[in-house]
Amino acid sequence: MGELPVVIQEALIAGRPILCSAIGGMAEKVAGDEAGITFQPGNAFDLARTLVDIVEGRIVAPDMAAAYAVEAEEARVTQYVSVFATTLDPRRALAE
Repeated sequence: MGELPVVIQEALIAGRPILCSAIGGMAEKVAGDEAGITFQPGNAFDLARTLVDIVEGRIVAPDMAAAYAVEAEEARVTQYVSVFATTLDPRRALAE
């Protein structure tokens, strides 16, 4: 998935749509509304309008269930969780 912010990687792995500002790599990942919805960067009014439109059903978040294969990212998730487990358990960190 490249060097996307961790929260975007997590959303994609979990099959959840992304809501982000239309800037840089985030906007590229959400391009065409296939992975989520964008709002204008630095524009609180556009963010508020977008949120209202989502809640009121004028904007529908994409169905991400079939868009990304969770199996393809299983190894990455396992490694990511292992880092947290090692951090939380000092004995495990000393053993490695």
